[in-house]
Amino acid sequence: MSSIHPIELKRRLRRLSRALYDNYCTNINSGGCGVLAGIVGEILELWGIPVEVITPADDGWGCAPKAVREQLEARYWGEEWSARDWDCNGLCRAHLAARFMLGGRMYTWDSNGLLCSNKYFGRDRYYGVPQYRADYPFGEGMTVQECIEISSTPFGWNDVFDRRQIPLIRELAYQHLLP
Repeated sequence: MSSIHPIELKRRLRRLSRALYDNYCTNINSGGCGVLAGIVGEILELWGIPVEVITPADDGWGCAPKAVREQLEARYWGEEWSARDWDCNGLCRAHLAARFMLGGRMYTWDSNGLLCSNKYFGRDRYYGVPQYRADYPFGEGMTVQECIEISSTPFGWNDVFDRRQIPLIRELAYQHLLP
């Protein structure tokens, strides 16, 4: 059980979204979404909130991370996997977001904001509609640690994102989400 009230956490996540843009953290969802999902996912885990990182998977576009993980475990048993290995086995990294359970409801969050949804994420900043779907149940996403590992390298990510922003993004996340 989480030690933070659901309404308070939702407020903090919304404030973080605003702070990222107010502090000119640019192009986060163009190459930095995995970094951000990993940072926020770690903090949610500290609060005791069940969280995973989701990737697009619907109608033949990408595979659920659980299915990719199973392929990697069978193929590379006992070895470490690279971001390229995830990609070559069906993971779509077009966008990553944190998905979590809070107060009996499912939410998705990325830098554009919070959605009460079990599968839609990546809200379009201008029109407010979700851009992606993760058509797999909670528990079949990527672990926060897996997300952190594949996001630790610029390989396969949009190079528009300035990775020098990562310390500021981490600082803003800690400032807004930790007690």
